[in-house]
Amino acid sequence: MLARELRRLKGLKQETEDRSTELGREIQRVQGALVASLHNQGAEAVKVDGFMFTPKVQVTAKVINEPALMKWLREKGRMEVIKQSVHHKTLASIAQQEMQESGHAPSGVSMEYFETISVRSV
Repeated sequence: MLARELRRLKGLKQETEDRSTELGREIQRVQGALVASLHNQGAEAVKVDGFMFTPKVQVTAKVINEPALMKWLREKGRMEVIKQSVHHKTLASIAQQEMQESGHAPSGVSMEYFETISVRSV
């Protein structure tokens, strides 16, 4: 029966996603331990089984005050990094509302309709 197959596949997908999250946490833990070990040894890298492991600084940034950031970017002459965008789910919601109210998609928007099956335990 197709409903059972769909439920089985969705269950497998969820298990895979859960396992992926667990593996991500374990990778972060081991990476942190390796970085600490290299720093403690005063080493810049370690070569194991033909692979070189080297600490790398990564930076993430999150906007907490958009007007202040935009002002700062303008002051620094960095206008090229400012992009206008709309999140795809927000756009879909607005476009669907417009379609229901006027019968037309908003100008410049392509809309696609498809059906899926909602699965929940009962």
